[in-house]
Amino acid sequence: MATPISDLYDGIRVLIGDLHADSYLYEDDALRSAVRLIIQSGSPFEAYALDGLKTGIEPVVSDPNAYGLMLLRAARSLLTPHADGLSVRHPGMSIVDRGKKATLWVLSSDAYEKEMAMEDGAAFNTYQDLYAYFAAHNSHPYFWSKMNVDEEVPVNTMTFSGSGVSLG
Repeated sequence: MATPISDLYDGIRVLIGDLHADSYLYEDDALRSAVRLIIQSGSPFEAYALDGLKTGIEPVVSDPNAYGLMLLRAARSLLTPHADGLSVRHPGMSIVDRGKKATLWVLSSDAYEKEMAMEDGAAFNTYQDLYAYFAAHNSHPYFWSKMNVDEEVPVNTMTFSGSGVSLG
């Protein structure tokens, strides 16, 4: 028994905002190619493979984290080529596409959480230091420049409150 690749299409379309059935931005062939790419690329999908006709995923994808990660990675692979914006101006016409950087950041962050949940169930216990945490979850250049923290001192706990941040 295999999970049909077409079962992932609706989830991928929701993530990339391709919701108008009368004029999809991506054809089913593009979605199928994206799913095939992530399954055949291996990690963390070593337990899965394409069936003989390359229209399904074997064994059945029953782990919700694996299913979600497949959706997120396929969506990310479709949007990555369009990360930068585009602006074209001609007399009487202009086209502005702001790009997909924010969407890609959200997809990458969600994919990271799913990957950690697939490994050991703990998405936030894998950061090496405080800087790595903020680099992954905030606009870290601005935040880090405003924060005075000595990275050499180990931090066991951090408490955010209205009066400030306390480290323990």
